[in-house]
Amino acid sequence: MSIPAKPLKTFLAASGVLLLLGLLVYAGWRIDPERIRQWQEDAPVVPFFIALALLPLVGIPTTPFFMVSGAAYGIFVSLLGTMLALSANLILSFAIARGGLSPLLEKLLAKTGHRLPDFDDKREIHFTIMVRMIPAMPNFVKNYLLCLAGISFPVYFGLSLLISMLYAAPFIILGESILEKDTTDLVIAVVLLLGLSGIAHLVRKKMQH
Repeated sequence: MSIPAKPLKTFLAASGVLLLLGLLVYAGWRIDPERIRQWQEDAPVVPFFIALALLPLVGIPTTPFFMVSGAAYGIFVSLLGTMLALSANLILSFAIARGGLSPLLEKLLAKTGHRLPDFDDKREIHFTIMVRMIPAMPNFVKNYLLCLAGISFPVYFGLSLLISMLYAAPFIILGESILEKDTTDLVIAVVLLLGLSGIAHLVRKKMQH
């Protein structure tokens, strides 16, 4: 008897995520604690979060930043710094996309296979949530796509920051828990990641109908 394609795809995706998390945990547990302590003392806070605000504008992934910040600065500082950095990144992305570079960005988006949608203003919240929850699309592509699509700034900024922070928080906790070898926070981070993935899947499925 053959296995349906969708359940199999979901199972393989979940298995891949769990395998990746397992490798990260194993690597974290093998790191010398003294080296980590020294690195934490030398890690500059402000330049790190400036880099988080600027480098994703050109396609650098944000997830490694979240984990490193959790390990280097702790949960509270990381959440605050990440929120400020992502806010700046969203504002800069909006300014770039709505400025003189919009024709170039439209060509770049076309090469990635994504095209600008045609929708009315009443559906911009629906569209923004859908784009933000596409798992395979890079974050900087989501930003520029939403900006070029004509989403109003309050909707773009508010929903993007909220969803991005919900995504960032578990990875920040994960980064801190791995290097602190805190199994409680580790379990919390994994449960949050799996829970958010499940919620995102249900929301996408509901909005597609």
